Amino acid sequence: DVCSSDLLFINKPQNIIDLINSSTGFYFPDFQNSYSFSKNSKVKILDKVNVGIIYIPTKEHYNIEFIELALQDLFKTGMRNGDWIEQSAWSHMYYRIGLYVSLDETKYQIPTPYNNVSNSIEALHFVGHPPIRELYSGFCKKQYL
Repeated sequence: DVCSSDLLFINKPQNIIDLINSSTGFYFPDFQNSYSFSKNSKVKILDKVNVGIIYIPTKEHYNIEFIELALQDLFKTGMRNGDWIEQSAWSHMYYRIGLYVSLDETKYQIPTPYNNVSNSIEALHFVGHPPIRELYSGFCKKQYL
């Protein structure tokens, strides 16, 4: 299980609690496909996977061979963006295993300058991309000061 330090929980994470209680594997939703695979890749992936928070409830939800296959493809066919290697490999594993769901996109978001944060948001992920990371201090001042 993974939880990034750049997640800000705003309300009770009920969606996460419900999925953990039902032993359902999950991942954080992205607003775009942020992967390292080149156009030549044949590796299958899920759309919009972000690994800001993931939950692997059982051994059946994990297969290192699927991750290694994705990594081998990345290094054989070339990469578009090296920053997304881990996310790319996890997305392939989730696709192959078929037991994972995305957290609710209306409650878990990566903020952008173009979206509004509703009162029902449970968590925001301020990813490393500078324009998004810079939103953090402005958001906190607006919400809490």
